[in-house]
Amino acid sequence: GKLVGEEAFIRIAPGVPGVADRSTAHHLYKNLAGDSQGISLNLWTSFLSELL
Repeated sequence: GKLVGEEAFIRIAPGVPGVADRSTAHHLYKNLAGDSQGISLNLWTSFLSELL
């Protein structure tokens, strides 16, 4: 499946109210991604829908 990489996550996350500011977005991404090369698009959209 499609993956959201760290760079894309860092650009998008601060723009969504309640997700993270730029300084904490890196930590949030690493927690969501774990050892993977990215977070799945499905996980990312589920995460956002829970917040919105």
